[in-house]
Amino acid sequence: MLKFDKLKLVTKIDYIRDIDYSKFILNSKEDSILYYKYQQERPFYLLVMVNYQHNELVLEFTGKNPFRQLHKPYRHIHG
Repeated sequence: MLKFDKLKLVTKIDYIRDIDYSKFILNSKEDSILYYKYQQERPFYLLVMVNYQHNELVLEFTGKNPFRQLHKPYRHIHG
């Protein structure tokens, strides 16, 4: 069985069938669309990027939240 901490798929933009671009952030330059990006951090990290510059679709997923604090701060308890 394979286990992954992080999974990133990069494929051709041609494989997009149905997408609601209203959920995405648009990045453009001089009236040209560079990419659309959707990103969430909770309860898991998910990135979907439609990159017109590179003609690719990027899907990135991790079950862990990479932005969470890894260690609790040290607290000294007086007794």
